[in-house]
Amino acid sequence: MAKQTLSNIVRGKHYYRNNFRGTVMLLMVSLLITASLCLFLFYEELTKPSIRFYASSAAGAGFITPLKPLLEPNNSSKYLLEPDLPAEMQAHTLTGATAPAITQPQPQSAQGGTNG
Repeated sequence: MAKQTLSNIVRGKHYYRNNFRGTVMLLMVSLLITASLCLFLFYEELTKPSIRFYASSAAGAGFITPLKPLLEPNNSSKYLLEPDLPAEMQAHTLTGATAPAITQPQPQSAQGGTNG
């Protein structure tokens, strides 16, 4: 009876010891995976290429205008876009109403007569 009880106690201790070792091993593998992923993300952030800003023109995709980031001022005298047309020449206003059209004066006819 004493041998059976001692055997049960030893078996229980081995069971808990083996489960503890397995859990610690699983935790170490998990920490290793987490550390490697953190190092990978850190490496990717350090070696990331700089962002290039550009704009394409309305003429087509073949014309690309390089831009400067907002942190760096654009001190050049070259415009990025052409200036807008004067308000009189635009077809629509901001409210959507049609602006009056600018027409050229028509030349008077040489005859200048009346009908009838």
